[in-house]
Amino acid sequence: MILVIVAISIAILLLIVAVVFVCRCYRIFLSTRLLGLSTASEVDSVGGVAISILCPSPEGIATVVNLLGVRYPCSEVVVAIDRRRHNNLLLQLKMRYSLVGLQCLDGELFRSYRCCFRRLVVVASDSSLGYDGLLDLAARNAMYDYLMAVPPSVRLIADSLGFIADSIASKIGDRVDIVTTSERGVVVLSRSAWRRGVSFSLQSISVLQQSRIHINQIITLDVESESGSDVMIERARYNFWDFLALNIMKYRKKLLSLKKP
Repeated sequence: MILVIVAISIAILLLIVAVVFVCRCYRIFLSTRLLGLSTASEVDSVGGVAISILCPSPEGIATVVNLLGVRYPCSEVVVAIDRRRHNNLLLQLKMRYSLVGLQCLDGELFRSYRCCFRRLVVVASDSSLGYDGLLDLAARNAMYDYLMAVPPSVRLIADSLGFIADSIASKIGDRVDIVTTSERGVVVLSRSAWRRGVSFSLQSISVLQQSRIHINQIITLDVESESGSDVMIERARYNFWDFLALNIMKYRKKLLSLKKP
């Protein structure tokens, strides 16, 4: 009888140890998976150039996911939205990126308490602002020296900021205040020029011809590439744990995410 009790106790102890070990491995897997959702370590910083991506009133959460997928380490994404018009988008961003709110003069500023999403800044305005007002709101809360205005519907390719940073760094000894691109509405403005009152409009850009450079490199995704058979996803690899966690399912030849955005 005593041997049976001892054997049962040992079996229960081993089961508890196994459950604790599996839970710990699963927690490590989840943290690794979150780190894989927003990485920017594939290219080095070019010439010490740091860029803040400003996105007023994005079309949806897919636009924010795309901007965070840009592979340039010294960068951040600053999203400015009107709380009254985009409350649903704000709720989606808070759930997906674990955002916490901080009071600021312009409304409420949100940052993620997870290290892997620290590149995302969301500013929610309590007053009704147009596109230009939200763009200035994002610029006021940006951190880096160069401000890149991105229209709500634009999707960037992964290496876009690397091209822009390389163009700025190539002007050794020359000040660069404006970087124009072949894409409509995508403009990079230095913080010093923005503080001098230069806006992102074409009228202001035409004034600064001496400190202006233009790049013809394609930096945005066109409609055909997004609607074609090749689909860009947040993570390139899935493993067996994704299926066990009921986050991924296979439908025909595609892998579909079951997690709500």
